[in-house]
Amino acid sequence: SEIILTIGQSGHFIFIAAVILEGIALHFILRKQSDENKYIALFIMVLSLLFQYNTFFRTDGIINASRWPFQLCNISGAFLLICMLSKSEKMYHFTVVINTVGAVIAIAMCDSTKNTGIFYCMNIHYMAEHTNVLLVPLLMGTLHLFKPLKKSDIKDVFAGFTIYFLLVLAVGTVLVSLGNKTGDSFYSGVNFLFMFNRDASAGMLPFTGALFDMKWNITPYVSFSIVQLTVYAAFLLLCTGFFFLLYIFFREKDTAPCQIAGKADK
Repeated sequence: SEIILTIGQSGHFIFIAAVILEGIALHFILRKQSDENKYIALFIMVLSLLFQYNTFFRTDGIINASRWPFQLCNISGAFLLICMLSKSEKMYHFTVVINTVGAVIAIAMCDSTKNTGIFYCMNIHYMAEHTNVLLVPLLMGTLHLFKPLKKSDIKDVFAGFTIYFLLVLAVGTVLVSLGNKTGDSFYSGVNFLFMFNRDASAGMLPFTGALFDMKWNITPYVSFSIVQLTVYAAFLLLCTGFFFLLYIFFREKDTAPCQIAGKADK
């Protein structure tokens, strides 16, 4: 029988197991390589992540606003690329937390094409994308390509997420407002960070429907809702929890000094 990739189904558990096994395998394969080889291997994974999303950018022959890469796991490849090219410790602090939060939520909820086989093309895309989004920053830490985390580094996570959130809020508000004003289907379905489309978000988390109804109308076409403040607060809370969880594993230890990263922030 066909293996279905839907939350709680066999395909979902196979996907989770595959991510864990791939992460362990890559760590042990790369751990005794030079820092340059580790860097090159992860950089190739980042490039493949960017290429992979772009190949699926035109779905059904239409490039609509909902496919723009502003959703967290879609833009994570760009965050990782900036991190690796700049070798910025601050960018690493941000990406290792925000990518982990986004990918873990996505993998746990398995928001893929429902009730379809694990080898359906969009499901393969979903699994491959979230695997790299999660594993690349974690491997940066386990392979010591960046300096160990300090408790004070959490400020970089807060600053990075706040900038990203404000960008998404601005872009999403403009696109939704244009859709409300023009009725153009090009703008329909925009739901970056799950805080613009009531039906789509409530379909995954029913309690969010009421949060969308608590809103402030700025103009007939522009409004803000309490769900947006809730998303910001909830993500910062999750980021804090994940940061200190990662800190347990990636804090200062008796390891050789990093040879690759840290130069850009000096």
